[in-house]
Amino acid sequence: MTPRSSQFDSTALRYFEAAAEHQSVRHAAQALNISASSVSRQIAILEDRLGIPLFERCPRGLRLTSAGELLLFHFKQSVRELEFAQRAIREMAGVSVTKLRIALVETASRGILAEVMRSFWQENPHVKVSVTVAGSADVVRLLERGEADLALAFDASRETERFVYEVANLHLGAVMAADHPLAASGTLRIPDLVGYPIFLPDASLMLHSAITELEKHWPLNVQLVTNSIGAMSQLTACSSGVALKTRLGLADEIARGELAFVKVREPTLAVQRLSLLVRRTMPFPGLANHIARILQEVNEIR
Repeated sequence: MTPRSSQFDSTALRYFEAAAEHQSVRHAAQALNISASSVSRQIAILEDRLGIPLFERCPRGLRLTSAGELLLFHFKQSVRELEFAQRAIREMAGVSVTKLRIALVETASRGILAEVMRSFWQENPHVKVSVTVAGSADVVRLLERGEADLALAFDASRETERFVYEVANLHLGAVMAADHPLAASGTLRIPDLVGYPIFLPDASLMLHSAITELEKHWPLNVQLVTNSIGAMSQLTACSSGVALKTRLGLADEIARGELAFVKVREPTLAVQRLSLLVRRTMPFPGLANHIARILQEVNEIR
């Protein structure tokens, strides 16, 4: 028996991707401006070389098999990696890179982004920057899928360690109006918060699960759950509520005397670990270095 070739033709893979996207050979052919028979032939070649079907042929079109889903995933990953390599090589050759994708948690967008982008745009005025603000888990996924060049996320999972460039360890604290009865406290424990309205991040933020555990032991009056750190901060300034978060992103409100931050001493609550994550082909290493220096400055536990 003649061994099947392990070589994949790039044309066949492009046709396969189009068929998967459109779930139809005919529609894929129209999108590619080629004949349907050409698409079918290239898919057949791929299936023959792999020795397994990539599609189920259904009455209403094509449906990827498990093998097809696996091939599509890795093909897209390889395409993204090649794009990253091309961008890095163009930068090495002196060709201007015009796009940068940043994903970060809201706290970092409030506490770090403005400072770094001001100086970045002074040096790179023609670069178009895409910024996505999301919960930590979504931020990490964007980076891992190659949809972000740089990311800032809390308590990134161990699977992302190969991307970690710098880390700042931040104390968890209680944020409240400056005239709140607890504002003058040196430190607080969770029992001190019983009886006051508590504002918590929702499940999209990493801190949520840790604080939810505390509700099993203390009768906390959780009055607000939100995915917006900004909303939490604004509502504490005009109420008796207490928000649990780090100090990062609150410098202006604290300086204006609107909010107070008091450290919370609670053994079951881990220090919040804010990680700068970058892909190895990060197109603007100077920006990563700048953010890393900021994280070193705000690091509260060394």
